Amino acid sequence: MSDAELALSLFRDLLFRKFCHLELGGDVPDATTIGRFRARLMELGLWEVLLGEVNRQLEAKHIIMTEGRINIIDATPVEAAQSGYGKDANDEPTRDKDAGWHVKADSRGNIKSTYGYSVHTGVDEDGFIHRQTVTPGNAHDSTERDTLLLGDEAALYADAGT
Repeated sequence: MSDAELALSLFRDLLFRKFCHLELGGDVPDATTIGRFRARLMELGLWEVLLGEVNRQLEAKHIIMTEGRINIIDATPVEAAQSGYGKDANDEPTRDKDAGWHVKADSRGNIKSTYGYSVHTGVDEDGFIHRQTVTPGNAHDSTERDTLLLGDEAALYADAGT
């Protein structure tokens, strides 16, 4: 789910709020805040550590099955918080310089361009995320394939871009 979809779900869905320990009447983070938080976790090297610990606990309780595991890999574009062409007070571009253009055709062949990042995700058939990386939007999906592989998959599924 994209940052915008997560923010909307936190706003609308009480179960999402409960899971995230957010008060029912309190504010919810917007998409920009969620993106910055994820970026900071990655910057500090904590994203993979946290994901690994969650998965370890799920495997210990036999919620995630490892035998005969299937890995499904795909990338989701996430728009950069600052994707416009404006300039700040110092005449510097406000566009996020670390992002890039993600261009992808949908199932009908329509081309969609997003200036931002690509969140590359490896999930199992139940939707549990095993590995995830974030790259500038212009990084090709195939560059992250080896990073997302677990090594013990019984099958791997990906679109033509991966």
